[in-house]
Amino acid sequence: MDFVKVLRSLEEILFEVLTWLVIYPRQLWKIIRQPRRVAAQVRDEVAKPLEQRYTDSISPALFLMLSVLLAHFLEILLQVALPKVAMPVTGYVFSNQKAVLAYRSAAFAIWPLAATVYLLLRQHKQVQPDNLRAPFSEQCYLVAPFAVALSLGVSLLLMFEARLQLVAIGLIVLASGWYLGVQIWWMRVRLQRGLADAVFSALLVIAVGLAINLFFGSLLPTRHAGNHHAQASLSESG
Repeated sequence: MDFVKVLRSLEEILFEVLTWLVIYPRQLWKIIRQPRRVAAQVRDEVAKPLEQRYTDSISPALFLMLSVLLAHFLEILLQVALPKVAMPVTGYVFSNQKAVLAYRSAAFAIWPLAATVYLLLRQHKQVQPDNLRAPFSEQCYLVAPFAVALSLGVSLLLMFEARLQLVAIGLIVLASGWYLGVQIWWMRVRLQRGLADAVFSALLVIAVGLAINLFFGSLLPTRHAGNHHAQASLSESG
């Protein structure tokens, strides 16, 4: 009986994964082409009972994680050789596959969280789950294309092939421009303020997210270096 339950659970998991293969690319393209419509649909979904939400789409947080997984899969296909000693993050986080996925998921989730908290503070609302849910869900969708394109662009840069450098830079610039434009629109609609205010808010949120990522990233190699130094000292004493 237990074996049958396990098989049924595996069947459900397999079906879920296969549906992602169909739904994900279509949903990603929709976000790129119609971010405003997607944001409006999220607000409608959040208003529904929990069991009725996202029945024909992938939920926002899961969609972001799948986007990070896709970016990592593309990196593997490109056979990108990450430098052993490079930027602060690469020294420690990129030492294994699980760390890569965990760090990237958390890193890209920082921007949705920063935008959501900023919005609530500007609206003089309490930062609590009920108030966070809708804007954070919108932001998870909106950051997903940026996550895929930016990761792919950085991967191409790390291949150190001259013919790919312009492609990589163009992809990064395009993704950053798209994300900035979407954030400006989102802030303008959500805050009900003018263009100048929206531009300032979008740039501030992106800068805060970047600063947080750089801060936590800078802590990682210190720990790694400390462990390496301790091991070296033990070896010498032995």
